[in-house]
Amino acid sequence: MQSGSDPDSTFLVTLNGKPLEGHGYPQLGSFVLYGRGKWLALHPGSPFDYGHPQYVSYFHSTMSHNTVLVDGLNQVYRASTNSAWQTELGGVCDAWVESTDACIMRTTHEGYKTINGILHTRTFFMLDEGWVFIHDYLRAEKSEDRDHTFDWELHTQETLSEGAQRILESDAFAVIPAYADEIKHIDHQVKPGMIPVRFDEGLKKQESMVNQYYLRKSGPSAKFGVALIPLKKDEKPMTVKPLSPVTDRHRAEAFEVVGPRGHYVLLLNNGDTKAVTATVSGTKITTTEPAAAARIEEGKVLWFVEGKKPQ
Repeated sequence: MQSGSDPDSTFLVTLNGKPLEGHGYPQLGSFVLYGRGKWLALHPGSPFDYGHPQYVSYFHSTMSHNTVLVDGLNQVYRASTNSAWQTELGGVCDAWVESTDACIMRTTHEGYKTINGILHTRTFFMLDEGWVFIHDYLRAEKSEDRDHTFDWELHTQETLSEGAQRILESDAFAVIPAYADEIKHIDHQVKPGMIPVRFDEGLKKQESMVNQYYLRKSGPSAKFGVALIPLKKDEKPMTVKPLSPVTDRHRAEAFEVVGPRGHYVLLLNNGDTKAVTATVSGTKITTTEPAAAARIEEGKVLWFVEGKKPQ
């Protein structure tokens, strides 16, 4: 997903396909993000050699990737360890659209299904002004009879400071969560990484360090809504406000995002709701698709984009 083709554009790649043999990592739903000429979210890559003391415990783990870690456990990415390369588990694309105004993609993976029964649906919005919104819905497939821990993971070279409403920010990058009051804890650690590291012709051991941030929630299920904004010089972050759509939050959600880059409404259908509707500035916006985005200007809809189910 990309907002343009010039050096200041925003680019996002999600890692949700089937892992390939020994190079597969438990990273379903993860992503990397590049914006305004900088890597803003990345994964550590593979260490210089397989003898690295953290190769298995960190590099080859779910906790080292930008996804949601459940109960501190690695995702399962093979249906059976006895049938090595034949039964890799990958994510499924539930909705997709690409336009000059917005790109929307929704995926679901079962990396935790056999461990604790959790399904993870993640929706990516790439908006016209080069910012990103990520929505996560994690729920038990059958019943919600016990609590889990859910850690929304971000690995970045930026050193972020925590401000009001759990906003994480540097001069170049802002991470703005919705439902800030539900976040129990934000953890920060410095971890090893191999990306980005310049090639050394002498083949000396190379390693960089990245900042790892966790936004933690707990409960039988969890939802996250996080705006990721590559900041221009002296730009103020946008505000993210959950709205009350016609249906209940477990089935549908809506968000209003306002700031220097415009006024937006994002709609998500999490269940079997026939339509999701929100009213902003006297303007009613409705979708029957899994996800939609609209930009409002002077009380009118400037554009409206829906992420549709694949045919």
